[in-house]
Amino acid sequence: MWAAAGVSNSQLTTELKLDRGQVRLWRERWQAATPQLATVEAQKSSDRELMALINNVLSDRARLGTSKYFSTEQAVQIVALACESPQASDSL
Repeated sequence: MWAAAGVSNSQLTTELKLDRGQVRLWRERWQAATPQLATVEAQKSSDRELMALINNVLSDRARLGTSKYFSTEQAVQIVALACESPQASDSL
């Protein structure tokens, strides 16, 4: 709404309490998706299809990140240990 009204990234940063990079990123994603959104809307697609596309545009992208530190088995063991009383733990 504000972006469409011509509000600058600096103003959006202040209003939304976001980092300037975040505002730029989301604005660029929306702008890049505009032709596809217009096509879907022009084709009189269902509201469900349009909402799915909007959700896709607004969804955060997958990140590389780091690999898991714990295997699933290790995570289960950690949770089980955390649920034990300290007296029942062999680690003392």
